[in-house]
Amino acid sequence: MWVNVPDGFVLRFDRTTSPPDPGTLTYLGPLLEDFAQVDAWYERLSARLPIEHDLRETYRQQQGPYGFILRDPNGCAIKVFKYHQP
Repeated sequence: MWVNVPDGFVLRFDRTTSPPDPGTLTYLGPLLEDFAQVDAWYERLSARLPIEHDLRETYRQQQGPYGFILRDPNGCAIKVFKYHQP
């Protein structure tokens, strides 16, 4: 199922017949257009939820997922990122 939300975000939900493996990284998150959007979301969300991993400095100058990972109150991981390709 695909869900369109404001500001051009699309959420994708896949059907499965088995529960997720807790040993794997399972997350929900938006892929943003640029670093400024990632930073704006960081400011917004870090005021409400603890940041688990801040990857912004690590990938500011190199290829990879510029962004951060946090957990919602239910324990679900949320990854907010923009893939950086130098």
